Amino acid sequence: MKRLVLILGLILVTLICCSSSGLMAQDPNDPGEYDTLYFNPGGMRSPTGDTIYVWPDSFAQDVKILLNVWNDNDVHSFVGVFIDNCNGPPCNAHLDAAKNNISEHPKCFGGSRMEHIEQSAFKPGEWPPKFYVYAINYGEDPMPPGDGLLATFTFTVSDTGRICLDTTFVQPSNRTRFLISGGSAYTPVFESRTFVIANCAYSSGDPNYDGITNIVDVVCIVNYALRSGPPLCYEKSGDVNCDDLVSISDVVYLVNYLFKDGPAPGYCP
Repeated sequence: MKRLVLILGLILVTLICCSSSGLMAQDPNDPGEYDTLYFNPGGMRSPTGDTIYVWPDSFAQDVKILLNVWNDNDVHSFVGVFIDNCNGPPCNAHLDAAKNNISEHPKCFGGSRMEHIEQSAFKPGEWPPKFYVYAINYGEDPMPPGDGLLATFTFTVSDTGRICLDTTFVQPSNRTRFLISGGSAYTPVFESRTFVIANCAYSSGDPNYDGITNIVDVVCIVNYALRSGPPLCYEKSGDVNCDDLVSISDVVYLVNYLFKDGPAPGYCP
């Protein structure tokens, strides 16, 4: 009896593993390496990108989430159906068509690899909490192979909380698809992502808000001050020498503190 139970257990595990790998398998219509869609945060964010910071006590606020794509095929058109599995209070991440659509200005696809598309649409709330987006190019210039921004989504949040994004399917045939030359279509691999929406807090010498002052904060200030990197939630957190300016002098100050027993970052009023 125990042996039978063990055999049945092994069969069940095998079936689960096969099913899981089947769900992750590459679409047979996707030539070459599997194309991949993935989300990244925009604006003020933690070093890992898992937390998006907002100003405390100042709701409602907009946060940006970027849809990126890696592809090794020429892509002519894109259809995407996504879902926020965490949609609800207190965060209530709302997608406003006026902030995301492309009817007058390339808001959703502005600055992206598909900015040149000839027809597009963005439809939030048609299947709450799902949203639908597409881009169609009738011309001869498809999106070439590469890696980068595909679309920018603007979520309006009413409080801190979470945004949990995944791809989904809507009857009868709407699902995330790429169209390539010859009319062939396939489903790219999608990496789901959860973002924590949190209030930023002023902490001198800790501009990346991870609770520790270290070399990562030096890099954060360098990227912000010298390389047009992401904004600091509280700019004063990078003003470690309290001269009302985030600059190379703050980098030198923080390096001296971390590696040469220099003075600690000051709390700048």
